[in-house]
Amino acid sequence: MKRKIAIATAIERLNETLIEKINNKYTCEIVLYRGYLIEHAFDIVILSSRLDGEEDLETTFLELIKQGKRIIFLTTSDNEEEKRLCIKYGVFDIIFDSLKPSDIIHLIENPKSVKEMSHVIETLREKPDDNNESKTNSLKVEIVDESINQPKSEPTKKNIVHKINKLTKKNSLLDVDSNELNGKENNTLDKMNLYKEGKKEPKEDIERPVVTIIKDKIIGTLVIAVTGSMQRIGTTHTCISIASYLKSLNQSVGVVEMHESDNFSILRNAYEDVIEKEKGFLLNGFHFYSYEDSINFFEILHNDFNYIVLDMGDFKTCNKTEFLRANIRIVVSGVKDWEIPNLDQYLKEKDLKNKSKYYFTFSNKELFKFVKYNLSGLECYMAPFTPDPFTVDENEVFSSMLKDVIPTNTMKKKKRLFNIWKGGIGK
Repeated sequence: MKRKIAIATAIERLNETLIEKINNKYTCEIVLYRGYLIEHAFDIVILSSRLDGEEDLETTFLELIKQGKRIIFLTTSDNEEEKRLCIKYGVFDIIFDSLKPSDIIHLIENPKSVKEMSHVIETLREKPDDNNESKTNSLKVEIVDESINQPKSEPTKKNIVHKINKLTKKNSLLDVDSNELNGKENNTLDKMNLYKEGKKEPKEDIERPVVTIIKDKIIGTLVIAVTGSMQRIGTTHTCISIASYLKSLNQSVGVVEMHESDNFSILRNAYEDVIEKEKGFLLNGFHFYSYEDSINFFEILHNDFNYIVLDMGDFKTCNKTEFLRANIRIVVSGVKDWEIPNLDQYLKEKDLKNKSKYYFTFSNKELFKFVKYNLSGLECYMAPFTPDPFTVDENEVFSSMLKDVIPTNTMKKKKRLFNIWKGGIGK
């Protein structure tokens, strides 16, 4: 039986090169977040700290080692913390700095011995552990292209389908042979209804807030509702990112938690520069209303915000009435096999399907291109990698997504919330 290898570097070019070189010999899968590594069976994990996930790097190491998974770790030669972590958990298959795919492939078959890593161990023993700030996700590497002189063919639709076929099982929403929705029972929509349905005149929204967008300003309060195709797909992160972007345009923004959750309460207790208000709290220049505040949404509409962003949670359980009332509706989804069928359920809402924007998290460019091709006619966007939602580095995505509701005279300024945590949380 082929050994199963997880390629979890979060370095797109390296991931693709490894898949092309070793997929015939091993069963390979590109992994986009840490939790998936822990929950699924792999023999070998090719890992870097750039991989996203709720688990910290040490927890990831511990869980993988407990399960008997072998780790090949990519880091930089000056990252003492990550080297110490590797030695602590007996991970000696480390590759530093400039990465050659051939070196990684060689290491798969030829694990390093303690003797080969003795110089690293001795160096760490001579240096005290000064507990400096973590360098997690700071990996900066040069990927050496060993085929630099070989001409690269232009990507074609056929090539894209071929590559996606390696990464995506055929029981997902997307049928890689027909480039259409799979028509399997109890799993997906009828593809004729989804892809060949003619455009219909949209129905009038229910009690839509009255908002006027003119060239230099917005009159009234515009409501943006964000829902997820499933739980824990990133709706809260997306709401804060959108609010941060709008705040950078000098707009007043309120963010409302419209589902039972403690995410906003955790935020309230985590940051030192929170300003408590009679209702809700201020953080990073905009106003949060947590679910536990029990605020009437219509009260918030009278607070003279330019924009209100609603965190609706999972669409299956969200307040669909308020979602329908919103001026802008955003659906957050993933692209993995087990995530796509959940988006399927939303697409059955024919009145909403063509009047929503679709925001795909944890995707690379190639997967997104394929998904967007199959969702032809729907407004799709790929979420960039942004671990900190208070950092305004999604300007290009959100400026395109919200272009019809942003005054044209707004000045785009980047602003980052400095992360000062209480009591050691997040250190």
